[in-house]
Amino acid sequence: MLHGISASSVGDRSQRDPQTVAWRELVRAVKDDEDLVRAVIPVGAGLLVATKRS
Repeated sequence: MLHGISASSVGDRSQRDPQTVAWRELVRAVKDDEDLVRAVIPVGAGLLVATKRS
């Protein structure tokens, strides 16, 4: 889903372009959703993976 948070503008809080803001909102939504199990896999700069709890 999201690859390379640290290697992209997503981690740079001064970046406010629409795509970066959308990625941040997606990450926040995944983090805040208690129905999802999530993990960051150490592939490259990181890969966010989420699945719905059963």
